[in-house]
Amino acid sequence: MRLYDLHGYSSNNASSNRGKVRLAHSSAGLTVRGLNLGGSIEAIFSPVAVVETAIEKGVASILMPISSRRQLNDLPDELAAKITIHYYLDASDALLKALAI
Repeated sequence: MRLYDLHGYSSNNASSNRGKVRLAHSSAGLTVRGLNLGGSIEAIFSPVAVVETAIEKGVASILMPISSRRQLNDLPDELAAKITIHYYLDASDALLKALAI
């Protein structure tokens, strides 16, 4: 995949990285949760419900903020076996993991 800056925006700014994360996930059929438009990471209040919904929709891999890890220990074993959860620390970490998946 190649990304071109047609509008002259800097490739180092936060909105560019968020766009790359979203584009990488949409093209790969993956889901990213917890990134807001400002580039900061938001808490997900019900990560188990988010993962359950993703599994129902046929998602095989999902990116979640590391702050959700403890709550996801409550995910039933049969559901945890159906999905791969990748955790990220910040927007740039999410970008790197989205592109690697």
